[in-house]
Order: sequence, then C-alpha cells, then structure tokens
Amino acid sequence: MDRESLDRLRFDRRLQNRRGWLAPGELERHVETLPDVAEKLTKLAGEESAAGAEASTAQPASGTGPS
Repeated sequence: MDRESLDRLRFDRRLQNRRGWLAPGELERHVETLPDVAEKLTKLAGEESAAGAEASTAQPASGTGPS
C-alpha cells in the first residue's frame, strides 16, 4: 500500500480498535484538525415538511390566515 492509502485507513472506524493502531489521543488530535462543514448541512425532505407543519401550528391565530 502507498502512503496515501495508509493515511486514509489510519482513522478508518473499523480499524480503530486494533491494538497499537492509533496512539492514545491521536484520534482526538485528528478530529480537531478537521474543517467545520456545518454550513454544508441540509435538511431531509421529511424533516422540512415536519418543520413547516410545526411552524404553521405555532403561529398565533390572527384570523387572517388561509381558510
């Protein structure tokens, strides 16, 4: 295996429990270096419709809504 492949496998979830595979604290240091991708988050279609239904029921009754 080449160096790049080993680097990708280093933090593979399936291999983390192998004795001696990761040094203590190495995973935590790696996770801290990962970029924050929260802005790429999208809602699932089911969650969007549920959120819309909750928002429509949470609106105060003003009498000007659709009949």
